[in-house]
Amino acid sequence: IKYNKAVVSTQSTGRAHLVNKGYQPFGIEIESKENDMLLRFMDNCPAYKSSEITTRGKAEVAKLQKSRHYKTLVLDPISEKLGWQVTAAQVEGLYDLCNFEHVAPTETNNSSFCEVFPRSAYALLDYSRDLSRYYKSSYPNKLGYELSCGIVQDLLKELSPVQDQVTSLRFAHSETILPLITLLGIDKDQDIEYTWSKRNFWNRTTKLSKLDSFATNLAFVSFKNISDISNTRLNMWDYVKVYLNEREVRVPVCASQEGCTHQELMNIVTSTQGACNLTQMCQLKSERDEPSTNDVRDPTDDVRHPTDDVRDPTDDVADILSLAMRTVSDEDLEAAIAAKLASEDKVLIGFNLFVAMVILSGLCIVLGGVLGANCKKIIDADIAGDKISKDGYQKMPFLDS
Repeated sequence: IKYNKAVVSTQSTGRAHLVNKGYQPFGIEIESKENDMLLRFMDNCPAYKSSEITTRGKAEVAKLQKSRHYKTLVLDPISEKLGWQVTAAQVEGLYDLCNFEHVAPTETNNSSFCEVFPRSAYALLDYSRDLSRYYKSSYPNKLGYELSCGIVQDLLKELSPVQDQVTSLRFAHSETILPLITLLGIDKDQDIEYTWSKRNFWNRTTKLSKLDSFATNLAFVSFKNISDISNTRLNMWDYVKVYLNEREVRVPVCASQEGCTHQELMNIVTSTQGACNLTQMCQLKSERDEPSTNDVRDPTDDVRHPTDDVRDPTDDVADILSLAMRTVSDEDLEAAIAAKLASEDKVLIGFNLFVAMVILSGLCIVLGGVLGANCKKIIDADIAGDKISKDGYQKMPFLDS
């Protein structure tokens, strides 16, 4: 692409004419990162950057990295393979390099960096990225994902009848895509709060690395029923279907299986704070007349159609790669780490059972000794007092029943 001062648009024809052996230089204008509230809202919103919930993911990741499981399944085997003790930060850096190598095809299609990771480590590393991105850009961070309402608002303008164009494209990083996916309520995990615990790790049904993987694309495609003669809105679309990585996905607030109406998409916009007034949303609490909350909520609570109910390590690099790649299947990874954790649980359960049986056996021996001694006393006393019956049995009324 050759950058010129002139702005050349291809929207009228939908295609560019190729010259000079298939390459066509054209000029474009790019909004600077500091002024882009549409696609880089997270960089230009003081209220978002200062929010405690935005940085909570770091604390959850730290808890995971200090856990016994992380040490046993990640740090120790990698340190043993490399011959020196690695830190969690170094492991995360190696994981980024593994990801980059995995998506850059080579002659052998193998990654030397990926080879240092045991199979059981991938699931924990994937979860650590989920923890960080979940609090920065997903459901707990109400402001974080509602800031993407401007994209939906811009989309509706692009789809308006006065815009005579075939395709409109926007390019951004994971920090933009994931909040938009969250705002739309796509594939929401309703059963788990993302914190580091073994129960939450295994029970989660949604993985952010699958929702927002490497080179994720989100498409809004408009459809019109041209066979409906009664439809007089010749220049207006009927439904918009949403596709995540070329697969149609369901937006919970949209009532029809056909897709979303204009009003339903507009309801998503107006349900946000200040009806998607980004200036108001990004003001610091001290600058507002009334302090706003930033707690967990379902982004579709206030719209017309109810839903079924809802890197950190700090680097932009980690967000860009987004962990779509894997050297082995998810099933293999889950099985490997499950076997590791299950074996630890079995050893612990077996040891606890052994201790309980020893204690119980000791109690039985003591109880048996006490009962035996008491019975001997009773019998000796009765023999001395000539209270033994003719048939030779001791009369013990409290045992007759």
